[in-house]
Amino acid sequence: MKEADCLYNEQQIEDAIATMGHSITEKLADSNPLVFCVMNGGLVITGKLLTHMQFPLEASYVHATRYRDQLTGGRLDWKVRPTQNIKDRTVLIIDDILDEGHTLEAIVD
Repeated sequence: MKEADCLYNEQQIEDAIATMGHSITEKLADSNPLVFCVMNGGLVITGKLLTHMQFPLEASYVHATRYRDQLTGGRLDWKVRPTQNIKDRTVLIIDDILDEGHTLEAIVD
């Protein structure tokens, strides 16, 4: 922590989350989307975003990992797969960090 740099303060992060929530609302408010939180990393951001999404939606979660307590990712390991029918549904997947996108790409596939 002594060598860490603060890139964004708490208020800037909260403002960015509010902006994302309003943007999502504009795009998805009429679609009754299925919103998946990617556990465990996406839990906090999903909770915060949901407070800014004041429209009908179905919330659920998936749990998939590529890291298994390691610093580098391997194959995708599903702990909890989606149980809902996603055919003809608008789906929003919320996770915490997009590094190279491999985990999100595997979840989408």
